[in-house]
Amino acid sequence: MALRKRNLRGLQDIPTHSGMVGVAKKLPHMAYLRIACLEMEKVRRSLERDSAAVRVERIDERTKEIEAEEAALLRSLGERKSDPAVAAKAAMAESAEDAGHNSRGFRLKY
Repeated sequence: MALRKRNLRGLQDIPTHSGMVGVAKKLPHMAYLRIACLEMEKVRRSLERDSAAVRVERIDERTKEIEAEEAALLRSLGERKSDPAVAAKAAMAESAEDAGHNSRGFRLKY
C-alpha cells in the first residue's frame, strides 16, 4: 500500500477576497498619483500646443515675406520689360544662352 503524499499548505494558499476591492476604495493614494500624472501631461501638451502655434506664426510671417519679395521682383521685371532698350537686350541675351545649350537638357559624362 502506497502512502499518499500530503501537500503542505501555507499562508499563501489561503483564498481571500483582498484583490476584489476597487482600487479607489483600497488605495486612494493611487488615484491621487494618477490625477497628478494626468495634470502633468495636460501641462506638457499645452506647452507643445503653444510651441506649435509660435512655429505656425513664424511660417506665416515668412510666407508673407516671400510673397512680398516675389511681388517686388515681378514689379522690377515688369519695369524692365516696359523699357524697349532693356527688353531688347534681355531678349538677345536669352536667345544667345538658348543657342549654346543642348535641347535635351543637362548631361554629365563620366
